[in-house]
Amino acid sequence: MSKLFNVRLAGFFLLAAILQSCTTTNPEAPSPATQNKPKTFSPFSDSPDAVARISGYVITNNDLAARLMREITPQPDYLGESKIYQPTDTRTILMKIIAEKAMLMEARRFHYQDDEEIQDSVKLLKDEKLPSLLLDDYLRDKIKVTDEEIEVKIKADPKLERDQAKQTLEGAKARELIDQFYDRLYKEHRFQKVSGNFPRAAQIYQRLMSEAAIIYSGRFVRVKQVRQLPPEDKNLVLMTCDNGQVTLKNFLLALCEIAPPSRPANLNTPEGIDGFLSNDYRAPVFVAEARAHGLDIKRDFLNEVRDREDAYLFNRIVAEVFKGVPEPNNPYDVTGYYEKHKKEFGTPDKLKIDQIWCENLDAARKAKDDLNRGVDFGSVKEEYSLDKSSGPVDVYPGTEGMFFGYLWKGEPNQIGGPIKGFYKEMLKWRVVKILSKQPGKTKEYNGSMEREVKGRLWAERRETALEKYRLRLLGEYQYQIFEERIKDILKMP
Repeated sequence: MSKLFNVRLAGFFLLAAILQSCTTTNPEAPSPATQNKPKTFSPFSDSPDAVARISGYVITNNDLAARLMREITPQPDYLGESKIYQPTDTRTILMKIIAEKAMLMEARRFHYQDDEEIQDSVKLLKDEKLPSLLLDDYLRDKIKVTDEEIEVKIKADPKLERDQAKQTLEGAKARELIDQFYDRLYKEHRFQKVSGNFPRAAQIYQRLMSEAAIIYSGRFVRVKQVRQLPPEDKNLVLMTCDNGQVTLKNFLLALCEIAPPSRPANLNTPEGIDGFLSNDYRAPVFVAEARAHGLDIKRDFLNEVRDREDAYLFNRIVAEVFKGVPEPNNPYDVTGYYEKHKKEFGTPDKLKIDQIWCENLDAARKAKDDLNRGVDFGSVKEEYSLDKSSGPVDVYPGTEGMFFGYLWKGEPNQIGGPIKGFYKEMLKWRVVKILSKQPGKTKEYNGSMEREVKGRLWAERRETALEKYRLRLLGEYQYQIFEERIKDILKMP
């Protein structure tokens, strides 16, 4: 089986993952154009749970709820810090999502999607997904393992459980069927190796390996090196077929998807190039068949391709906006920012609390009623809590986010709630007992704090620039909001 195949055979439906590999390239940001543009709006069929739309993008209530949770959930970096929660609401988040879609439309208007890095990433996604879709369909009803075969396998290897034996047999049959399928498709699509170019390809590979050893202190080819090749090297044809060709760039990018220790050691020879094309880089053959079956124009696949492209486009635009915000170098700006945000740089406010996490609001109300009647806190927790073994915890503004202000109003031995909180990446209702309360302390500015203060000031200025950019685009692109469908996700007690 190819090194590019991520084989996890656990039944018929796991076969969709056979050809998947891990893309590790990180996106960078392009330059958004600054010239004026007309307002545009393309109508499309409405979705019953849509809360907004802008051109070809539909935003659903589920999309909005998920994004809102990401926005309000404290991040690990803020644990224990005096991060001040910035109040938000459902509509504010919705407008942010709409503006981000406008950013993507702006990027496509100026053809940023044609950037080589984005095109490479999209092609790699297609080379992963299209073969996977094809093989999942092809193998679905072809892998049959009989009880007799399983018994024979267990008899030969008594350590195997029945499920393990079944999966092993299915895997072997899948590999055999894939090999046969590949051989047939190779002939049907008339693939041919251009072996006359293999010596040159091997020389280029050897050169890249030597460069990597000098520049990166590691003898393996990187994606960055591949992109820096001159066009005549990138476009060196290694295989042809009825409807396309495989170039050296395609070959090398596929190679870069393999962890270096697993890469063939003889790619600096024509024989190594030939072997990789025959045994490891099978995606082009399966992609050709997938396209012949129209799998590349299926809606779900196209949406996945657009999502990949969107992620790259968005990061490029954000980075370009940030480029326009210089690093603050005026010491008075830095110290002035510190004076206005002293509390964020000192010791944070801290509460020690015990809490009863409840399944729903009704359960939280019943728990609170029992406590109000004098029932012991531990007994109530035993009856109602989703986490009966939990004990007292320290919480800070950075761990409680929007809920810290409510908790801070409480005094020791006071029981508050019901109030929502973050429980295992969900919002759940709880009843909270304040055990102790320790106000934070500020500290005087000193030189060792300069880097941290400057970093926060710079981050705030970049976010301000990004917000101005989003607002500008909201005035230039037409969108529609379905107000009656927006749920009050952040409703507080």
